Amino acid sequence: MAFYEREQRQSGNHEAGPQASEREKSVNRFSKESREALADRGFVIVELTGQSIKTLREQGKSFTANWHKGHWIEDKPSELIEVAYHPDPEQFILRDSNHTTRLEQEKMVADHSKELGREIPGVEAAIDIAPNYVELAFVDLQNAILEGRRDFLFKKRLVDMIIRTKTDTEDPNAIHIAELHEVFGLSVLSYSKEQRFSSAYAAPLIKPAPKITANKEAQALTRGL
Repeated sequence: MAFYEREQRQSGNHEAGPQASEREKSVNRFSKESREALADRGFVIVELTGQSIKTLREQGKSFTANWHKGHWIEDKPSELIEVAYHPDPEQFILRDSNHTTRLEQEKMVADHSKELGREIPGVEAAIDIAPNYVELAFVDLQNAILEGRRDFLFKKRLVDMIIRTKTDTEDPNAIHIAELHEVFGLSVLSYSKEQRFSSAYAAPLIKPAPKITANKEAQALTRGL
């Protein structure tokens, strides 16, 4: 069990009794085969738990900007889902996805998802909603502390790196996730999704594929054998 999950259960953030049981049933999870294949390739699987900027702030997590206070984005929760990611920041992003618009990045990620689905049936990759990245940022930081890792996903680097999400704010802007500082917190920005920034990358999260898609990929893999 990941450190973040243990901490939540110990601190009482998970419901108890029937509510917890119902919540567990609603979580979208990877199959056993997908979990093993992802682990073999160095991916880490974590469970997102419906956290928002507001609930994370109430738990003591910090954010460097105030523009989103009172904005609807504060209340938008992450999904109840398992996601997989590579803990190496260089492998978390899609190389050469900067200097592109989000539409161009979505096409790159779609190609990446098809390739990944051929290797690991039952999964897909996607540019995800902002709350999923926000919760993941703190999950990975806490796991890094537990594991003694000096590096974590959104650590400030010599070269700026921000992650573009699929959550739009005021057109043509979308939420971007920038650096996470251990003391000052996470930087959540609203930048243009149409500008070709040198620092704005696509960082697709790996998620369980819809069952129809997963079945088609499995059949195609079988035909190719």
